[in-house]
Amino acid sequence: MATAPIPIPAARAAAAAPQRPPCAPATPGSWSWRCHRCRRRWPLYITKCLTDDCGHVRCSLREGQPEHRRHCQVRFDTEGWRAHLDWRRQVVVEEEPLPDAGAKMRDGTYRCENDCAFPTECHEKRIAARMSLLALDSEPRVDNVSPSSSSSSSPSSFSYATGKERASSSSKSAIRRMREHVYTPSPLNPAWRPEDIYM
Repeated sequence: MATAPIPIPAARAAAAAPQRPPCAPATPGSWSWRCHRCRRRWPLYITKCLTDDCGHVRCSLREGQPEHRRHCQVRFDTEGWRAHLDWRRQVVVEEEPLPDAGAKMRDGTYRCENDCAFPTECHEKRIAARMSLLALDSEPRVDNVSPSSSSSSSPSSFSYATGKERASSSSKSAIRRMREHVYTPSPLNPAWRPEDIYM
């Protein structure tokens, strides 16, 4: 006598099946530029047209120049690289929560090829972090308030500390570590220097 198969609940079957990593998205486009003279496309790391008849060096529209001026166009597949990096982050499973970009920059573990979704993202994050530090430094802070005199104290007993006076040693050491970190070129930007970042 044949026996009927025993049905397995769907939740248990899903838990028993091994999870596959998600499929990789389409390969993102390369970072390239197009010469406005000869109309040829070149990879970004080539800064001069290699044809004999052109020889043009890649140019860009400078601030203050009219918009109609001809200049070389730079193309970067932002959406493709963002999808690729999101997929790569899903595949690499880490047991501990991911640190934020500011902490990685302070620790010197921030890598453009792993953490940036578009070419200027780390620069924008550094500017945002610097602006938040400046905003904190410009706010006055109330110091020297004892618990016994807090209810009966007059406003004259408060002292306002400036940002430099109240900067903690931990933030100073974090900034020092960030400035002393040895920067290595990355695949997204092989030729940057620390002088380009710190004004």
